[in-house]
Amino acid sequence: ADLSAITGIAGKDLTELGKAARKVGVSSGMGATQAAEAFKLLASNIDISMIGGVEGLKKLQKETITLAQASGVDLPTAADTMAASINQFKLGAEDAGRVINVLAAGAKYGAAEVPHLAESLKYVGPVAGSAGVSIESTVGALEVLSQSAIKGSQAGTDLSAIMVKMQSTLGIDIGKVGLPAALQQLKPMLNDVTFLTKTFGLENLKSIQTLIAGADQVQVMTERVTDTNVAMEQAAVRTDTYAERMNRLNAWFDNLKISVFNVTGSFMP
Repeated sequence: ADLSAITGIAGKDLTELGKAARKVGVSSGMGATQAAEAFKLLASNIDISMIGGVEGLKKLQKETITLAQASGVDLPTAADTMAASINQFKLGAEDAGRVINVLAAGAKYGAAEVPHLAESLKYVGPVAGSAGVSIESTVGALEVLSQSAIKGSQAGTDLSAIMVKMQSTLGIDIGKVGLPAALQQLKPMLNDVTFLTKTFGLENLKSIQTLIAGADQVQVMTERVTDTNVAMEQAAVRTDTYAERMNRLNAWFDNLKISVFNVTGSFMP
């Protein structure tokens, strides 16, 4: 009912999503209720028509649950992160797997976990997306910042300001040359505190110095989070436990109860 009210989806399409929620609920162990909640959270943040309608929403939901399993974050956090990434970087439903693998790989190889990256992307995602910087390069830069204990909203705010200054003040097209190459151009200025402070602001001095000094590492980290299956691998490990098997068994029984109710419900007062 919530999903229908939010999206206007009804009839056959709503029934199809109900079936998908039950199926994914059993396979993931989250149950039909949480699987349906994932649909609602995604649909409330994404224009369904822009991701291919119901089929696109089903793809996003499946990958969102995988992200939650892989990273250990709760479902609302995973759904918000997925929706924000799709919107900010102008991606489609077919990129959902790419998004979760980038985030999971970043958390694996860097110091910023998925919740940190999710918080950072709230601030830098819109700027990076508009500038044509990929989610891979953005996460790569965030992970380099995390190695200097710059994480979460601070990392996102700082990187956003740095990107804006690179384009507006220095005239560097970071979408065209790439963020790692743009940082390489600034290496001669690494120790010129006056120039860096005047260009990027005193509040961003530590972050820009960290990124310039680690320009090579930004490139390496970008490559490490590109085209991986880390999210799937981590989800497989995290769900290969007795507790998860019990969750799937309980979800299977809940699905059976739903089936029984669907048959007998019309006879009940």
